Amino acid sequence: MNTRAPRSRGSRVAGGWAIAGGWLVALAGCGGGSEVAHGPAVGASSVPPPAAPAKAAAARAADVSSDAREKFTQAAEAFRRYEDQRQWNADRCREVAALFEEAAEEMSGGFPEALLNKGIALQRCNDNEGAVRAFQRALESNPNFAAARVQLGLFAYKQKRAADARQLLQQAISSDPQNVEAYVNLALVQRDANEVQPAIDNLRRALAIDAQFMPAFNLMALIYLD
Repeated sequence: MNTRAPRSRGSRVAGGWAIAGGWLVALAGCGGGSEVAHGPAVGASSVPPPAAPAKAAAARAADVSSDAREKFTQAAEAFRRYEDQRQWNADRCREVAALFEEAAEEMSGGFPEALLNKGIALQRCNDNEGAVRAFQRALESNPNFAAARVQLGLFAYKQKRAADARQLLQQAISSDPQNVEAYVNLALVQRDANEVQPAIDNLRRALAIDAQFMPAFNLMALIYLD
């Protein structure tokens, strides 16, 4: 079976990760919604890139202090600047990660979106261990934060721990039944296990939530071509 899955539109694999954390979680206003920044990541991966990048729900501005919001905004602006210019290096990854850490500290660590973004910044320069620690802290801050659980599931996938990846992605879906990335990435795990119909079912669930989600279409096509 062909285990190489497509890259999502506008993203590349961050070196060493099974699925790139190609999205920046934004701090949204009280009306909800999210804003994401995405683009090429640095480094080359020895792991075939699967279908979907990670994307998380936005934080509501009303849920965090003004100081935490200001630091989060500063961190997000730095992230976007380096992302748009494709100018990531180790120092800049640490810089952005530190800014998101400062935002989290303003909320005594209770700011999972900031911690998730810290991990995404660290994985830009292949600091996978640091990224995993950040994702774990985000999940500790909010055990129902599906985006962090998806990221940990993807790390398990990269480590070829399929059972752990499956469990984490299923838990993410339980926490957030609207998380399209969890469905698509669970389908990827199922495809690798030759569980064709369950994989197709999960891709259909993802498309029922977001009918324009191209990674789901791409993986569906690969499954039919297998």
